[in-house]
Order: sequence, then structure tokens, then C-alpha cells
Amino acid sequence: VRRACNRSVFLHDLKGKLLYVNEAAATQTGYTRAELTGMTLRDLDDPETSARMPNRMAELMNKREIAFEGGHRRKDGTVVPVDVRARLVDWEDRGIVLSVTRDISERKRAEAALRESEERYRTLFEQAIEPIATCKPDGTGVEANQAWLHLFGYAREELHALHFEELYVDPADRQLFLQTIERTGSVKDEVRFKRK
Repeated sequence: VRRACNRSVFLHDLKGKLLYVNEAAATQTGYTRAELTGMTLRDLDDPETSARMPNRMAELMNKREIAFEGGHRRKDGTVVPVDVRARLVDWEDRGIVLSVTRDISERKRAEAALRESEERYRTLFEQAIEPIATCKPDGTGVEANQAWLHLFGYAREELHALHFEELYVDPADRQLFLQTIERTGSVKDEVRFKRK
């Protein structure tokens, strides 16, 4: 019970009519507890959640417990992304659903920021005039920008079969590179690479 205090708790019948909500649910949705009682899940669901999960109640009846991400439409019309855990419970000879939700706005913002950062990195990587390539420590998984492909004469579709060790004129240089980067975390060196 203590863990659920900072989470929104909803009790509703099988038609989605809200029977009980805690104070966190009122805070999360912007409605009072009195306003929420008697509303339905349809009143709270954002349209995307409703469209994505039209048979949610049937799935709950079948599995007795489900978890998903959705959105609650607040009283002011804004949508709060939520993580939902719903369980079918037997109460006074009827089926009642206990739903516990958690606001995941911060996580969604962090995910969006990460996507944006990855897109910026990808753009910088691809548009750089300097040849840039990356690979896994074992030399596989080679990725390269257009400048690198042009310099070394490879087509992008050939990279999946390329092992970085094949590029070194002297294989001992690769071993020295790996030893140095393991020891110091970075390498600044001059080596000879072979074009395709």
C-alpha cells in the first residue's frame, strides 16, 4: 500500500465506470476525486490509447492482469503519458478492475531527448567531411560515413561483411591499438590502412 501512495489508483467496473480513485489520481488528472467517481475510462483515455487498445477489457478478462503504456487526458485537455498495471479482482461477487498508473512524462522526455541527440549525432557523422568509422571491439559491426566510404572504396552494403583488422597494412598495429585503448581509453596514432 505504501508503494502505491505516489501512484494513481483506480477501481472500476468491467464497463470502465470509475468506482474509487486515490488522491494521486486526482492530482494526476486535474479532476477532484468526486468528479472522477462516476466517470469512465473513455473519459480519461487519450484517443491514441483508445484506438491502440480497443479490446483492452477482453484481454484483461482473458489474462486477468495486463500492463501497457497509454495516456490520460487531464481536465485541462493535456495528455499525461502513463504506465498502467491492471488486474481483475473478485469483489462482492462481481469483477472489479484495480488499475495502478504511474506518470512517465519524465521518462518520455528523456527518451525524446535521446532520440534527438542520436539524430544530431547521425547527421554530424554522415555529413562530416572527415572520414569516420566505428566498429565493435572485436572489429565487426563497422559503420562509416560517406567520406570514409569514398576514401577506402567500399559501398555501404559491404560494411556488414568487413572486419576492421582487414584494413591494417600491418596486423601488429591493430594489436597495439587494442592494447593501448584498453589501457588508456583512447588512442592517437598514425597507421597505414589498405583501400579496397
